[in-house]
Amino acid sequence: MRRETFFKMDIDLESLKPFIAKIDSWIDGYISAYKKKRIPVADLGFPNLPRYFTGNLLAHAHVVYTDQIKAPPIAELGLDGFSFFETMNPAGITYKDTFFVLKNQTEQESIHFHELIHIIQWDELGPEDLIKVYGIHLLENGYDRHPL
Repeated sequence: MRRETFFKMDIDLESLKPFIAKIDSWIDGYISAYKKKRIPVADLGFPNLPRYFTGNLLAHAHVVYTDQIKAPPIAELGLDGFSFFETMNPAGITYKDTFFVLKNQTEQESIHFHELIHIIQWDELGPEDLIKVYGIHLLENGYDRHPL
């Protein structure tokens, strides 16, 4: 088995694969549950986003406005140490090509900008690596000091 050391943590990456697959599946289900409420970011009319992001990205990226944002139930899926992440109350969160934003943030172009950066990260890393890297950094740095 391949082991890598991330900061102070020695992690068996192969042992994480079943958990990553479960989280990925949960994310797919979460996005699917909101499929009819997704809005292409290109349709929002924010004036500055096209200055920083391509038209293709803005058409590919979707937003869902919601009253509550959910994180994957990581402990329920069998991984400990993420309760702080599961119980956060963020204004937005990104899963793959879709980000979820609280309804009171719909006019905030800055949060849309922030979440679009995460869509690029999902696209560049792919789901398995993004989930792995994001989780490792959550454990090592916490949310507020997370490099992504």
